[in-house]
Amino acid sequence: TQAAGFLATIGGVSMAGRFASGLAIDHIGSQRVMMFCAMLLITALLWLQLATAPWMLYLFAAIYGVALGGCFTAISPLVAELFGIKSHGALFGIVAFIGTLGGAVGPFLTGSIFDFTGRYGPAIWICIFVAKAYAIKSGGFQLIGGAWAKTGDCIFLRGNTSARWPDPHHKSYLDSSILGNIYPNRTLQ
Repeated sequence: TQAAGFLATIGGVSMAGRFASGLAIDHIGSQRVMMFCAMLLITALLWLQLATAPWMLYLFAAIYGVALGGCFTAISPLVAELFGIKSHGALFGIVAFIGTLGGAVGPFLTGSIFDFTGRYGPAIWICIFVAKAYAIKSGGFQLIGGAWAKTGDCIFLRGNTSARWPDPHHKSYLDSSILGNIYPNRTLQ
């Protein structure tokens, strides 16, 4: 029953995280919310490495639930901010497919790592590395010290006026080579 309690905690807190992150997205943007959730995920996974008692696992479940809910809510607006809404359905479908694929393959890889090493630690460290790489790439560590960087601003593709939300005067720090691979015939303003 404790395992069910941990999973229920993740699910329940995830609902609260979805609602809170939706409100936060309206005020600070989806990239900032996503970066914050990546930081929470790193924190939760690091805490999981130290957990030795049930209360510590419940604390992990609560932090992880907020991160999970926030990421879930931020994905669709993040796709719209980065790429506009002209092909939002197709792009969001690709992102959702990749996320679902990771959710399907991840448990098998984690099980294989456990079978090989006898521990879950290496799999958790891989998750920490991926979350940290995302946070660094998107400028998430600029949040430390309370200094909000302009990493939540969106990208503007020439000729795509729908991508000018929320503010056409700010440029994104996202590496333009990523967009060059996705949209080779478009340039950033």
